[in-house]
Amino acid sequence: MAATVPSYLVRVRPKEGQSLSSWRQDAAMANGYDIYPVPRGALGRVDPDAGANPAELDWLARTHRVDLQTIESRTLRAFEGTVFRLARVRCHPPWLLRTRYSRGWQVPGPQYCPRCLAEAQGAYFRTSWRLGFATLCPVHLCEVLDRCPACGAGVWPVGATVRQLFEVDEPPDYRCCIRCGFPLSAAPTKQLVASQEAARWATSLIAGSPQELSTHLSVASVDYLQALDAICHLFIRKSARRQILLGPAVWAEAARSLALGRFTNQVEFLGVEDRRTLIDVARPLLCEWPEAFVEFARQTALSRVHFSGAERGMPEWMMSAVHQNLRKQVR
Repeated sequence: MAATVPSYLVRVRPKEGQSLSSWRQDAAMANGYDIYPVPRGALGRVDPDAGANPAELDWLARTHRVDLQTIESRTLRAFEGTVFRLARVRCHPPWLLRTRYSRGWQVPGPQYCPRCLAEAQGAYFRTSWRLGFATLCPVHLCEVLDRCPACGAGVWPVGATVRQLFEVDEPPDYRCCIRCGFPLSAAPTKQLVASQEAARWATSLIAGSPQELSTHLSVASVDYLQALDAICHLFIRKSARRQILLGPAVWAEAARSLALGRFTNQVEFLGVEDRRTLIDVARPLLCEWPEAFVEFARQTALSRVHFSGAERGMPEWMMSAVHQNLRKQVR
């Protein structure tokens, strides 16, 4: 929907960690709009949390009387330099869960914590729920979900750009499934083993804390995540996956359990359960660097050729380990 001069008698303040799209929709509903009106000339089918248009962000700041820095901190650009190298509208960095513009799309996509949505002060979507490595809620220490449990549809901001937001006859609000109206706060979720440690690990990465690989090496969080992504990709790419399936059970079973579609060529295209499985097996390979990683490559007969095409996304210290310790190819 486009509006030249929308009227906002009620100005809603952004909540802690709230995503840009979630805050905008709260403001829309508080003022009687079905879906948030954007200024004339703004792109419609753009990730609503990208914050890609400075003019639109400035318009939001002036319209809602919120300082620009507060608005920018609700966008994916807040993670530049800590999680992403770049977060732009046409740039899809590792670990960014993408929104979909069609109601026909299901998972994978953005995540949510039902227990957060069930709280009166927490019933909104977080920007951090767009990060694929954060598979647990750091507040409730439970698993996050990436679909409606009733019909399997994706969740907010899926559908954020369609004129008729909901398919149900009497839509409640955007915290319900856009396809069937199921209240996402009622979705069943459970706590997982070692959830506290895993949630603390993800929180440290989001905060940009240096990650210790060994007693002699600490690396930037963005480099750590790129290396983790490169290892996870080995379980997806055909040639590397083939070698892993022939290797020790701990890795072969993880690779075998993944629900890979025909075009699943990135970690972000996996469902949350599969990403959680991959991260659990990949994280130990970045400990005591590079010994655990080199031993993994040796036992699965991986060589340098299996990293072909992934070098651009790998940090320098990982490329060095690959070239110094792995054979050029499997003979």
